[in-house]
This record gives sequence, structure tokens and C-alpha cells, in this order.
Amino acid sequence: MLTLMQHTTHGLPHPFSTLEAMLAEPFPRTPQDMMQLEQRLATAAAQTADQMLLIQGTRAHEDEAFVTDLPPKPQALEAS
Repeated sequence: MLTLMQHTTHGLPHPFSTLEAMLAEPFPRTPQDMMQLEQRLATAAAQTADQMLLIQGTRAHEDEAFVTDLPPKPQALEAS
């Protein structure tokens, strides 16, 4: 489960600390161990990405220019 953290960069742990810790683990000796490592890495990477998106999305929505600046309307194609 994703734990909500403060959305500022102050006091955040290094975003890749969990992944770096897995790199420091002993080399998997069996195909089963390698598969388990792959699954754990995929989960940790997804959680890190989710946390980063949460932080950036919160920052974006706190930015008045981001929230109020609408993209230009697409131009209608002219009939030939």
C-alpha cells in the first residue's frame, strides 16, 4: 500500500533507497531467487514511481499557473 508522504523535498528519504538496498543484496543463486528478486524490484519501482507522481501532481495543482492555464483549443479542420 502506498504511504502518503509530505510533498516537499525536505526530509524525504532518497527516492531510490529501497532499490539501492536490493542492489546490495547477495546475488540470487537460483532461478527461483532471481524471479523473487525481479518481482520485488518491480513492486519497489512501481511504489517509487507512484510516490514521485503523487508529489509532482500535488506540486502542479498547488501552482496557480498550472491549474488556470488551459491548453489552446484545437482548430477545426477546414472543409475543402
